[in-house]
Amino acid sequence: MKKLSGILRYIDEKDALQSYYDDLDTLLPKYYFIKDEQEQSYIATEWKEHDTIVFPPFLDYVLFHQTDGVIKVISYGEFVEKFNKQLLDVPGFLQDTKVIPKKHSKSINKKTKKMKWTPITKSFTKQGLNIFMDL
Repeated sequence: MKKLSGILRYIDEKDALQSYYDDLDTLLPKYYFIKDEQEQSYIATEWKEHDTIVFPPFLDYVLFHQTDGVIKVISYGEFVEKFNKQLLDVPGFLQDTKVIPKKHSKSINKKTKKMKWTPITKSFTKQGLNIFMDL
């Protein structure tokens, strides 16, 4: 229930938070609710190369869109583990909401593109938010 509440709060407050970050050229991405072949549900977000973004809470994966057309599926836990020292918490917002500071954006983008991430061998399809609700 805490997870659903946090997700809904992020969705609800996304526009207000986006206006706070507009001056910093920082984007707030949408959630993507996905499932694998075994019907296991996951939460992902998209991140385009060269963008500075806020990572919403409760992510499982980041879909990193490179300028060369390659999309890397990166475990969010692995990403945070590698860049935790450079990521900042969003002040006064949901716990585990992280932002790439403008001063580290270029470096994190470049390293993310070059880094060898643990391969994700699952095939994903989109789902609706209703999969998290008890009907």
